[in-house]
Amino acid sequence: MARLEPHVGSARAAKIRADYEASPGFGTPEQVAERLAERQEHGLGYAIHYFPEMAYDRSGVELFERTVMRELS
Repeated sequence: MARLEPHVGSARAAKIRADYEASPGFGTPEQVAERLAERQEHGLGYAIHYFPEMAYDRSGVELFERTVMRELS
């Protein structure tokens, strides 16, 4: 939020945050894996995920690889 607010304002940043938190890709790795597995059962073959911090911090995508992807394979 601190990085986003100066660029879009606090009201828009709050909306972006709410949308992000409501997405299936938000939560603990276990929660994300569970939501994606449910979609996989309904035909999901691939998903595109956004890791905005990846340019300077790979920990999120590495956690996703170690936990979520392993659960879905």
